Amino acid sequence: MKRLLLALVLSPLVAGAHDPGLSSATVDFDSREILVQMAFAPEELRALQSPYPDLAARSAELRATQTVIRPTSVEVREVGTDNVEFTLRFPRPAGSAVLRSPLLARLPFGHRQALILRDPAGATVLTELLSAERASLVLPTLASERRLLAAPPRLRAATFGALAAFVGGSIWLARRRRPDAASVTHG
Repeated sequence: MKRLLLALVLSPLVAGAHDPGLSSATVDFDSREILVQMAFAPEELRALQSPYPDLAARSAELRATQTVIRPTSVEVREVGTDNVEFTLRFPRPAGSAVLRSPLLARLPFGHRQALILRDPAGATVLTELLSAERASLVLPTLASERRLLAAPPRLRAATFGALAAFVGGSIWLARRRRPDAASVTHG
């Protein structure tokens, strides 16, 4: 739950500027490919002293049954002065797969990556916060994809529950602080 709330708070960073110490990754999948888009603060990448294309090619690793799956394309895009985006396309394996972010171990101590996994319809399936200590994520298999889409994960339910509790609590608090017209006496 804490990871989800942190990812929701940090989700505007996916499209915006990135502060050092935090990067983002969005993983979109369909039946044929997995698209990984990552955004980093340029000053952190410059500290690694490698050209952006080399870093991009090593920024994400996809494995299926002990076999490394190579990306079909790797793109680098500088967005303004405060964002460098890497886009990697992988063929979708038939079985389960593990996505790993090996670049996290090379970034400064304490660096985190907010990761969002989205289904073919663009709906968020999972949010995670990765680090050098926990730099991988098991992706759903094709066999479980229909079940995953039909029955949203507890994470999605927890998000709605947390949002409902926050809104409900805010309304209750606002009503408690606002004097009721019937209870106000004029002296």
